[in-house]
Amino acid sequence: MNVKIIRSNRKTLAIQINPNLSVTVRAPMYAPQSDIERILREKEGWIQKHIEKIREMKEKKKETQGESVESEYLINEEIKKLADKALQHIPKRVSYFAKQIGVTYGKVTIRNQKTRWGSCSSKGNLNFNCLLMLTPPEVIDYVVNTINSDPVMEVEYYEIVDGNTLESIKNWSDTDYPVGCITVYCGEVRLIDNIKY
Repeated sequence: MNVKIIRSNRKTLAIQINPNLSVTVRAPMYAPQSDIERILREKEGWIQKHIEKIREMKEKKKETQGESVESEYLINEEIKKLADKALQHIPKRVSYFAKQIGVTYGKVTIRNQKTRWGSCSSKGNLNFNCLLMLTPPEVIDYVVNTINSDPVMEVEYYEIVDGNTLESIKNWSDTDYPVGCITVYCGEVRLIDNIKY
């Protein structure tokens, strides 16, 4: 959790969740650090709940705008090139990981999806987003391996952010601390995690 503490001449402590998913604590000038840390631990559930609400609002906003952040900047020709590149690369990685974990799969399809990085149908057919080709190889492998591991798993959301600010980044070179934020459905269960690179 990215926490910034601002001390001032106030009498009470306040916790604020920012739009970039960071946390600001406004504390009295002489409040002991141990008290601030204790309150943060006690309020962790509340903080996580509100961070998740902001994430969901951002997702809904993206969906209503009808395009993912990455595809806003890509023309059709670039998307076709990414899809062709994905067709050459992703099926090989699927085959590799399927052998590693001992699973079988059906057809592999590459698409330009608006909100999902990949999914697996009940028949074992795998679908992947061509925009994965804009990410480093270890991200592609992570998504492929996650979907391969479970026939009912579906990657709903994957975004690369600056781990210091939790702001979205367009290029891996934009930060020295990239973090992948992922949300996966496993049946009816929604799993959320952050992956440090």
